[in-house]
Amino acid sequence: MRQTSGDGKTAQGGGKPAAKMEEDRESFEAAERFLQVIEDNKNWGKAIPHARIIQASKQQTTVELDVTKDLTNMNGVLHGGACATIIDVYTSLAIAPTATTDFWSRLGVTLTLSLITHSPAPEGCTIVIKSKILRQTKRTASIDCEITDKKTGKLIATGTHIKVDPLSGNLSRRVEFLVTLSSKGRPCRHEILTQCVAFS
Repeated sequence: MRQTSGDGKTAQGGGKPAAKMEEDRESFEAAERFLQVIEDNKNWGKAIPHARIIQASKQQTTVELDVTKDLTNMNGVLHGGACATIIDVYTSLAIAPTATTDFWSRLGVTLTLSLITHSPAPEGCTIVIKSKILRQTKRTASIDCEITDKKTGKLIATGTHIKVDPLSGNLSRRVEFLVTLSSKGRPCRHEILTQCVAFS
């Protein structure tokens, strides 16, 4: 079962227009469904423990996550690889509210993922993960992520995730064509990725 924010509500009124509140509610539910799919599947994303969704919209999401022992390195702080996976998973979460049957329906795949660690996150602390979509087209999406310590506000890490949706239109057919040629010893993987960016 996914966890929600403190009182279990999926949206706070706060004087928002009804249409905006409804959009936020739908975004929150889409984010919850995405995390439930990860939890139900036996894939790599399941390596990251439960998160609590604090806020979700079609532009950004905020979640909280406790740094448990299995996420730490030998120094007792958040492992760099775990941090990279957290950024991967929760920047993808930001795309979930925007997805439709013909737009990012499977949330795409990673083109590039960058991470800068600013300070350690010790075992037992709670981190706040804010992800914001900077740009999203039918082909590519760029999402920024900021991780802070909930108690101190200290910046833990920042990252940028660029994703591509290989199922979208001509790009899907173009990549399939390039992969077919690659199997015959023609273009290399770098050229395939270059074509992906060219179609954005």
